[in-house]
Amino acid sequence: MDEGSPVDNAMVLLRSTYGSEDDAADAARRLVERRVACCVHVSPLRSVYRWKGRVEDEQEWLLEARTPVHRRDDAWNALLDGHPYDNPLVEVVAETVVPARYAQWAQRCVADSRSTGV
Repeated sequence: MDEGSPVDNAMVLLRSTYGSEDDAADAARRLVERRVACCVHVSPLRSVYRWKGRVEDEQEWLLEARTPVHRRDDAWNALLDGHPYDNPLVEVVAETVVPARYAQWAQRCVADSRSTGV
């Protein structure tokens, strides 16, 4: 089976953290509904960080979004848009290569629904 060129199958992984599961889930849904990400994972994690002169140790929620490379900036801006943190971390973690069938599905997910039926 031909899985295509790695260039054609390039995706990016973006991530950010949220203070509540509901906020992270809302952001995940917003990314998928706006068609700027094809798949978003939300999972709990523990964060230790310095904020306003204090060391904090709290549960946060990690959001990881996958999108084709050409939608990277749109996904980045959508993550920043309405983020509840004063100083949110939104990062592009990596450019990845995925199997052609996954890349094709992802392309359909972020395309105009009138043309793809997805």
